[in-house]
Amino acid sequence: MNKFVAEFRFKYRPQFLAIRDFGHRITGNDKLIEEIYLISSSLLYYSDYARLVEHNMEKSEALRKAQDKFDESCSYKCETGYAWVSSGYNEYAARRAKNKKKVEEGRKLLKKFNLTMIKSREEERQLFNQLYRYRG
Repeated sequence: MNKFVAEFRFKYRPQFLAIRDFGHRITGNDKLIEEIYLISSSLLYYSDYARLVEHNMEKSEALRKAQDKFDESCSYKCETGYAWVSSGYNEYAARRAKNKKKVEEGRKLLKKFNLTMIKSREEERQLFNQLYRYRG
């Protein structure tokens, strides 16, 4: 039975994701999910900018730690010793209230470091391309 369910989920995964995304659009959670992604990207971009352009490793490290804390990311080695497992905050599985709280936390974090948030994925792509072109 478990094999059947696994095959069913794999076969109809795009439909399940479409239903999930539709539910997020109805509740307004999709905007919060996008904002969480952009806050995380902003922290990552400014960390890389501080390291590559400003050559300020302390600021870069502080921003990287803040981004890890915001994403609630952690990695640990499996019992087998062959693979690393990464886990973190899953905004798709969280309720709207928790995502809203997370967005407020991210805005405070950006304000603490006196940074502006990246506005869209297109702007994010352009900034990262420009940064890595500078790196050469």
